[in-house]
This record gives sequence, structure tokens and C-alpha cells, in this order.
Amino acid sequence: HKLGNLYLFLLLSRAREANERAGITGHLVYDDGKFVQCIEGPQHAVDALWAKIQQDERHHSIALLQRSEVQHRQFPQWSMAFSSHASFSNYDMPGFYPIFESESETLVKRCRA
Repeated sequence: HKLGNLYLFLLLSRAREANERAGITGHLVYDDGKFVQCIEGPQHAVDALWAKIQQDERHHSIALLQRSEVQHRQFPQWSMAFSSHASFSNYDMPGFYPIFESESETLVKRCRA
């Protein structure tokens, strides 16, 4: 089901706080009731977060798309960057990157793969 704006903002705020404490950075993408998340950080912190995500009853159909070590983080300045429909731009949210309709379909297909 689709989540309301207030719920998403609260989720994002809590994730940013927890990620900052754990030394995690990343990018959360929300589209049509589905999430894709890039998680970066120390291996033990990423492992702990991944275990927590898998145990959370709110999550369904969880899939690990890729896992690798990197030399440099893609989102070093964001404890959690966020992308969703461009209409969220109206809220002047720090770390927000809009996705547009053409990108939305690609994202949904990637989530189902």
C-alpha cells in the first residue's frame, strides 16, 4: 500500500538519526509503495542494519540487489538522501532528489527483478 507524506517524513527522520549514530550513509528511493535503498558504511553497521530490515514486520519481499566494498561512498554527506515523486519538492526537504515518471517505471521494474 502507498504511504502518506507524514509517515514518510517521520520514517526518513528516524532513519537519518539512526544512520548518523551508526556511521551509515545512503539513499532511500520510494515509488508506488516500494522502496529501494543504498546503504553505505562500516561492514558491521551495514550488517546490523540489514538484519534489522529483514526482521522488521513492515517489510515484505526484501531482496539484496548488490553488495560490494567501495573505496568512496556515493552519498557521504547524507545519513539518508531521499528520492520520490517530484511533488515532494514542494516541501523543501534537505537531501531530496526527485524522480520523474520515466524513471519511475524503470525503478518499479528493477524492484520486481
